[in-house]
Amino acid sequence: MKRITVNVLTCSFLIFLLSGCEKYIDFEGEDANPRLVLNGVFTTDSVFTVELSNSSGYINNQPLNTISFGKVAVFDHDGEFLDSLHHTSNGIYKGSVIPFDNSTYSVIATAGNLGTVSAQDYIPNAVPVASWATTTVYVMEYDYTTEKLQLEFTLNDPAATDNFYVLEITHTQNYYVETNYDPNTGNMIYDTVYYENPMHSKMHFGTSDQILLSETDLVIDETLYYSNSLAFSDALFNGKTQTFRILIDQDYFGQQGVMELHLKSGSEAYFRYARSLQKYFDSENDPFAQPVQVYNNIENGIGIWAGYSVDIVEF
Repeated sequence: MKRITVNVLTCSFLIFLLSGCEKYIDFEGEDANPRLVLNGVFTTDSVFTVELSNSSGYINNQPLNTISFGKVAVFDHDGEFLDSLHHTSNGIYKGSVIPFDNSTYSVIATAGNLGTVSAQDYIPNAVPVASWATTTVYVMEYDYTTEKLQLEFTLNDPAATDNFYVLEITHTQNYYVETNYDPNTGNMIYDTVYYENPMHSKMHFGTSDQILLSETDLVIDETLYYSNSLAFSDALFNGKTQTFRILIDQDYFGQQGVMELHLKSGSEAYFRYARSLQKYFDSENDPFAQPVQVYNNIENGIGIWAGYSVDIVEF
């Protein structure tokens, strides 16, 4: 069993975060005008990074326009200047300072006539996975029996605070095996091909765990929830030792690479953003679903500024 306990902001998550920039907003009065959008998630293994763009207003359905001429600054919990973020490309601004856990940070951004926006949030301490185990199980779904990998993990929830979690399973693939037929020998040739950059992806998983299901929006009679990210709180197990079970599809069995359990401990803002973003994606292709407003904590603007830490278990 290999454990990696770090605080990371993976590139795949940053892409996931920024892909949610187009949001449903209740526009009224001055909100109909374009507004400054700031999206940034910070954690203790990466420098501060945000994306700046502008909303289009409710009469304009064009994609958001990224902003390259903005100014972004980060401040510590005492309001002292900490870092200046500079534009790199496509509206992405990066700094040079790495934040600490159990700390609060503020951000202020300006962009011409779009005005000034600000927000404040913190990084809680990571809650580690106390133990974990995997086993192969057979599950009846849609009148078929399918083989799945069951991952069982336990955490000791701190009692002193309200805790918010986001669960993800990732797959990192460094190479693949290419198979070719040699007509001269009649044999198959196997060649290992390494990616120039490892391929990172978030895996879909299912759960019928009652505590995890209580945090989802299942319809009546549904007993199994599928997702590639699940946000939940400790409302039903505050201060207790709690075990959870999830199921991973057999499609991932035998793939070259590494699977990891990411247990993220986030601020309440990060939790609310993750939940609302998942609802947004779940309803995106449902013509009967109610429009979803993604959580926003940016003053005078739109977007998210939130912190998290993470415990990672490789299995």
